[in-house]
Amino acid sequence: GKNYQLSQFKGKKVLIYFFAPWCSICHMSGGNLNALRAARSDDELAILVVGLSYQNNAEIHQFAEDLELTMPVLLGTGKQMSDYKIKGFPTYFVIDEEGRVSHRSVGYSTELGMRLRT
Repeated sequence: GKNYQLSQFKGKKVLIYFFAPWCSICHMSGGNLNALRAARSDDELAILVVGLSYQNNAEIHQFAEDLELTMPVLLGTGKQMSDYKIKGFPTYFVIDEEGRVSHRSVGYSTELGMRLRT
């Protein structure tokens, strides 16, 4: 039950990973987030995982549990889907230290691909 605002990460890079629990590609690439977390300290890169297009909270919890995610997994809403113009899953954004989008990607990404963009 914690709320996050991008402004609280000013001065730090942030990766925001949007997923849907029914998305098989999200399940395949989501596991790469733990490898990225292990490669980058929390001080160096904040990682937020945001669930969208879900029926109930249990689906999001199950996704996080299945992938053994070690970073915050948040419940997104239609507002985030609209604000970030999410058209497919997974979609992730890299936000730079100034709060600007420095990269956007849709679809499968390897851990190396994520690391190179962050």
